[in-house]
Amino acid sequence: MRDLQALGLEAGRRSFEAFRTSHPGSVLIGEGYNALGAAHLREGRYREAALDFLIGFRDHPERMGPDNMIGLGETLFALGRTQEACDTLGAVDERFPGAGADALNAAAAAARRGGCS
Repeated sequence: MRDLQALGLEAGRRSFEAFRTSHPGSVLIGEGYNALGAAHLREGRYREAALDFLIGFRDHPERMGPDNMIGLGETLFALGRTQEACDTLGAVDERFPGAGADALNAAAAAARRGGCS
C-alpha cells in the first residue's frame, strides 16, 4: 500500500486495482481499501471513502476489518449521517469480536468525537 502514498491517489488506485486483479484472494486487499478510504476521506471525497471502507470490512474482513469499519463510521459523520455513524462504530465489537483493545478504543474515541451517546 506504499504505492498509494508514494504515487498519489489516482496512480495508487490504479496500482491497487492491478494488484487486486492479479491477487484476488490476497489478505492485503482489505488494507488497500483502507488506504484508499483514508486518502479519499482526507481529500473530502466522502462517497468514495465510504465505499472503500465498506468494501474493505464487508468483503475482506480478515485484514483491517475493524479499521475499515471505523473509517466508515468517521466518513458517515462527514456525510452528516450521524445515527448511521454511531450505529456503525457501536457495532465494531459485535462484528469483530476478536478485535483488539486498540481498535475498540479507536471506535469509542471516534464515537465520542462524533457525539454518540
